[in-house]
Amino acid sequence: MNRTIRVLVPVLLPVLVIGCGGGSASGESIHAEEASSVGHDDAAEREEERAREEERRYDPTAERPVGTTTQPDLYGLTTYNPTAVHLQHAAEHREHAEQHRSAARAHARFEEQHCGQFPAESRVTCPLIGQVVGVTDVSRGARLELADGVDRSAFIDHVRCHLEFAATEELSAADHCPLFVEGTALEADGDELILVAPTAAAQERLRALLREDVLPADEP
Repeated sequence: MNRTIRVLVPVLLPVLVIGCGGGSASGESIHAEEASSVGHDDAAEREEERAREEERRYDPTAERPVGTTTQPDLYGLTTYNPTAVHLQHAAEHREHAEQHRSAARAHARFEEQHCGQFPAESRVTCPLIGQVVGVTDVSRGARLELADGVDRSAFIDHVRCHLEFAATEELSAADHCPLFVEGTALEADGDELILVAPTAAAQERLRALLREDVLPADEP
């Protein structure tokens, strides 16, 4: 098998899944697939724009009386504004925007934690090639066999750095990179290292790319 070693950039590490208290008026929540600083910043701006739109729909002059107007002192007279609900929706959108901004900050901290020891050039170099020498299919993806002498802890940190750096920077894709299969994550379970993907199709793609572009070429 002929192989050109490429500079690779994966994109998704579902590190953070942040739930929204009560949900926003849009019905949107913060999901792992938005797990990048840029993705969360963009989502925050969308929520801010929705909040501004809701505020524009509020009319402070739209109050209407509720109750009887014949004897207001006896029965009470109140008013309500049917457009006031838009202010509630605006507040929900702004709360959701702040959750996205918090997630973006958390991603930045995660990248610094896991990538601090790696120079920038290492963050765009696939950590699988030359270090993974075997692959075994498992239920949600593939178990990795590391080459002799590979430091397991350093390998895990490099993979996480690589994934988070790519997600944070929103770098362009490379369709030959196994880590670029959408939803891919690395699980360290005891002595096992397993790459998992969320769907059957993604799992098959992940396994195929591992065998085609990561495993050492067969000697003639």
